[in-house]
Parts: sequence; C-alpha cells; structure tokens
Amino acid sequence: MSAGNLTLTNNSAAVGGSGTAFATELTDGDFIVATVGGITYTLPVKSVESATSLTLISNYPGPTQSGVAWSAVPRAAQNQITAALVAQTTEALRGLNSDKQNWQAVFSDSGDITVILPDGSSFTGPSWKKISDLLADIDTVALQQIADQVAEDAQQVATDLQDVDTKAVQVSGDATTASQAATNATAANTAAQQAKTDAVAANTAAQQAKTDAQAAAASVNPDNLLQKANNLSELVATASTARANLSVYSTTETDNKVAAVSNKISYALISAGTVGVNTRTVFTNPFGVNVPVVVEAEIQIGGVWSRTGWAFNSSTANAYGVNASYVEGTGIVLQTAVSYLWAGSNVSGGGHGVTTSGTSAPCRIHVWKVTA
Repeated sequence: MSAGNLTLTNNSAAVGGSGTAFATELTDGDFIVATVGGITYTLPVKSVESATSLTLISNYPGPTQSGVAWSAVPRAAQNQITAALVAQTTEALRGLNSDKQNWQAVFSDSGDITVILPDGSSFTGPSWKKISDLLADIDTVALQQIADQVAEDAQQVATDLQDVDTKAVQVSGDATTASQAATNATAANTAAQQAKTDAVAANTAAQQAKTDAQAAAASVNPDNLLQKANNLSELVATASTARANLSVYSTTETDNKVAAVSNKISYALISAGTVGVNTRTVFTNPFGVNVPVVVEAEIQIGGVWSRTGWAFNSSTANAYGVNASYVEGTGIVLQTAVSYLWAGSNVSGGGHGVTTSGTSAPCRIHVWKVTA
C-alpha cells in the first residue's frame, strides 16, 4: 500500500493526493489501483505534476471519493499482469472452444465420439444420440420378462438356501444320532463281552456242580437207604408225642380249647323298639356301666336285619344312618341321623340292598364283652 490518500472526482482525469509522493513512486505510464465502494479501479497515469497531483490517461468513471487508499503499480508489472491475463484468457477461450466441440459431438454425432479433456487426454464413448437410439430399440416387454425371471431366480435361490440350511441341520442331527448309535454300539459290545464272560463263568460253575453231584452220587451206598436205623431213627414212637411236636390236637383237646375261648366271650341283645330320626337314646350296659363292650346297631327293613352304615350328602345336607356306641360312665348310646335312618346301600354301605331311604324302623343292639 502506497503512502497517503487520494481524492478522486467522477468523470475527471485530475487526481489529488494528501501525504502522497507521486513524484517518487510514479512515472508516466504507471498505474494506480484504488478501491471505491467495493469496486477496484486500475487507473493509468498520463503525467505526474507533483507529489500531490497527477493526471490520468482517461477520466475516472467511479463516484467522487476522498481519503482513498491506493497502491502504485509500475508499468512493467502491469504489462506482466496483462500478458498473463491474455495468456489465461487465451487458454480459457481454447478450453471453451474445445468444450463447444465436445458438446457438439455429444449432441450431434450418431456413433462413438472422442472427447478432449482439459488436460489434453481423450475419452471415447457413445454419443447421446447413439444411447438414445439404443434405448429406443430395447424391447421393454422382453426386458420385463428378464427382470421377472431374475426376480424368480433370486426367490428360488433364497428358497434353496433355506433348504440347504434345513439339510445342514438335519445332517448335524444325523451326525449326532450316528455318534449316539456308535456309543450305544460300543456299550452293547461291552455288554455282550460281559455276557460272554458271565456265560463262561456260569458254564464253569455248572461243570463244577456236575462234578460235585457226581462225587456226591458216588459217595452214597444204596443199600444203606433201606435201613431204618439210617433213615427213620428220629421218628417218635407214639401218636400223642407226634401231635405234640406238630401242634396238632385231638378232637377232645380241640373241644376243650374252643370251650375255654367261648367262656371268655359274653353276649347280650338289646331291643331298642321302633326308632325315628334325630334321636339319642341311652341304654343300660348289660355287663356294667363301666365295662367295655363291643356294640353294633341294626335295623329291620323288609324283614332283613342289618347295619345301615352312615352317610352325608353335602349337596342336600342330608345325613343317613343308625349307630350305637359304648360310652364309659354312661352306658350304650343309640344315635340316629337327623334326616333318614338309612339310605341306598350303594351310598351308605348298608347291608339291606335297598335303594330307598326311610325315617322309622325296628332297631336292636348287639353287645359283646370279651374277657382276656
């Protein structure tokens, strides 16, 4: 940047300076460069009148402006710039012409063309017209068929891949099965070998048993088998001793033992009369109030005496049955169910074989006392 500032006047060739040194920095034919309003102006100098005054070759075309910074450009430097600019412009025009020729060939030629690239290299290929003609000749129906076939083939390939995966899994499973079969075969062979060993051992034992039996048979004297002294000497001389040894009793002894057992069992029968439902009746124990006894109540249905059993129907809340119990300190208690005396035998387990139920019947109680 040169010293000082310029004053530029629109449509005037006169340029004033403030703090400038035009006389030492410029000569006729040099250039001054200044930027006004964002636009750079390159102005040729016609003459230098003083350090602060000069005249341009042509009038300044920009707006009037003072205090403008500036730069001095010698004519030689400007000439070099101009020459370089001319060279660049020429190269650009040459490239433009080449592009024009290239595009002309691309759009106009009907065959293959050669395009010259900016670096001087070339590229050969079809023109757009050739490409257009080729596209026009394409059978779209046939092309669609080919595309459909390709899609179908792709689907088949995918299916085949799935089949391959499935087969691979099956092969893996078969390999596992084969391995297990081999293991089982080995185990079976081991078992067979063991069975063979056991059979040999059994055969050896059988041979030994045969030998032992033959030896035992050889040691027996048949003549001695017919002698009482050698075979029946342990038998007793009397039947009574034999029965005692075998715990077998004579008729008299058996009767005596049965009588002894019968004397230990006492029996009584209590007639309870006709009973109804939901009653509790206490009877005197015929063997004493505090004598333990075994009791069983029966009722008569259709001329048949039997136990009734005891049943409860949860859906109807009905209870069935007649039961007798020994109660210490009280006696013998007869209790009837709240709903019915008996139910069907297949429900209560009674022995009458009936299928109906009833609320009144004759009743009796069996009582047994057993003495130790």
